Amino acid sequence: MLVRILLACLVGFGLASTSSAATIFQDTFGSGSTLNPSTYPTPTATSTGYTILSTKAATTGPSLTAGSLRISMNSGTTSGVVETQALTPDATLANAGDVLKYTVTFVNTGDLLAGGTSSYVYAGIYNSGSSAPVVLNNSGLNTTAGSPFATGGAFGWQGYVGRIAPTGGTAQIYTRPAQNGTDTSSQNQDVVGNNAGGGLYDSPAGTSINSTSSTLAALTTGDTYTYQMAVTLNGDASQTFESSLYAGASASGSPLWTQSGIATTPLATTYNAIAIGYRNSGTSLNPVMTVQSVSLDVSAVPEPASLSLLAVGGLAAGFVRRTRPARI
Repeated sequence: MLVRILLACLVGFGLASTSSAATIFQDTFGSGSTLNPSTYPTPTATSTGYTILSTKAATTGPSLTAGSLRISMNSGTTSGVVETQALTPDATLANAGDVLKYTVTFVNTGDLLAGGTSSYVYAGIYNSGSSAPVVLNNSGLNTTAGSPFATGGAFGWQGYVGRIAPTGGTAQIYTRPAQNGTDTSSQNQDVVGNNAGGGLYDSPAGTSINSTSSTLAALTTGDTYTYQMAVTLNGDASQTFESSLYAGASASGSPLWTQSGIATTPLATTYNAIAIGYRNSGTSLNPVMTVQSVSLDVSAVPEPASLSLLAVGGLAAGFVRRTRPARI
């Protein structure tokens, strides 16, 4: 009788699932993070090193203080990209149902997405292969052949990018594959731009997993927004990506914009690098993005075998207590 009960519970609990959430990385820039470090630091749960890379001069615009990572170029441009890259601790999708959330809260300090329909906000997650990013903040992302930055750094990073666009533009989720070395310029260090212009990765270019015409209303100068990329590991080992933008300082309520797509053969299951940035294109502007916090969280589903063992152990203990003869 005991065997039958335990087998039944084994099946029942094996089909059930519960999840536990863990914060892998949470940075508000007040716990030791650095900007453009000369020696790249080991990332911790609350700090890392942020490097600036740009197709234009971005030597005086960016800054990092507690509660603020400021991303901008030195002056206005009709076409330019600036991004920051960083390593993080490992965030791994291990079991079907696991969800990774990459969240960025920022202030539109000025002119984000205002240049035209080819202006974008970017956010990406990657497997870095433990290769730290480099600093290329003075028009360092370019197409000049024979660059010493053609390899190393983020050359081999592979992952996914969410691209937010204004109304009339094209919002996308696409891959950032490891670069293959056929191009010998520093554009191999870019991880967000996907061949949108000179100095942006294209050897090879990324593949879109969702492309949608945007209906996002203009961002308000001075307002706070939260971007979130949620990645779910599916039972067939594919991954579902959801790219969303929210008003306010959290990823809650109805998003201002959201889209999703499925990577049938994912480039990674462990993510340990991030990027944030923007492109201005059209009207000459120098947008400013002030990031207030970034985080990586994983909601993990235990393996069915672990759940079953826990269930059987608890039931067996309860059965023993119930059947133990009463003491006289």
